[in-house]
Amino acid sequence: CGMRSAVSRKRYVQWFDKLLGITAAHNFLKEKDVLLQPIGIVIVDEAPDFCHPDIKPALRYRKGKPIYWISYGRDVKDFFSEHGTHVACLAAAYHDMMGIDGVAAPNAYILPLAIRYKDSDAKFSSDIALGLKYFKELEERGEINFRVVNMSFHVGYDSKVVYAAMEKLNDKLFILASTNAGEDEIMRDIDMEARYPASWPLFNRLTVAATDKEGRLAEFSNYGANSV
Repeated sequence: CGMRSAVSRKRYVQWFDKLLGITAAHNFLKEKDVLLQPIGIVIVDEAPDFCHPDIKPALRYRKGKPIYWISYGRDVKDFFSEHGTHVACLAAAYHDMMGIDGVAAPNAYILPLAIRYKDSDAKFSSDIALGLKYFKELEERGEINFRVVNMSFHVGYDSKVVYAAMEKLNDKLFILASTNAGEDEIMRDIDMEARYPASWPLFNRLTVAATDKEGRLAEFSNYGANSV
């Protein structure tokens, strides 16, 4: 990771921490002495910063190197981003009572599946499908164990490739974003105007909308009474 400047990491109780009850949930499990098997969360997104102090301990390692997937011949550093780091931290950031504690920490580890290249918003269906296949093969070899796949993005078309990959992994739970309002900033009912993968009729998907700090539907989030 190289040298980094020292950063003060105090314990901040963020508004989403209070809303979700992350600290209370962690304390409950600790008090009840609940034993949970560490489980992987595949983050299909931009790559989290592997050197981030809340990310580095939450990755899964093989021979001293993090387990992740990017398309062949690319450098994972070109995929690092704030969005990927933010999503991964919310899911499973290292539980050290400093900075952010992930919702599933410390009983989960992060498996990055990087799909956004540098500053481009381009995403390739083949990358998503191949990455999921790779993690499934690692699981079959006993190297990892994952139950959840997080997809905080949308693809602009009804991709049969991604649909088939999700359908095949029917023992996994896919957490999908309902997507945000478009460039016109108009919120949309995705039951009426489909968004993918959020609108696909798969029993193993859970589509969620964004909320504000009051727990209400965020003004930029799409919605749907049946889909979301």
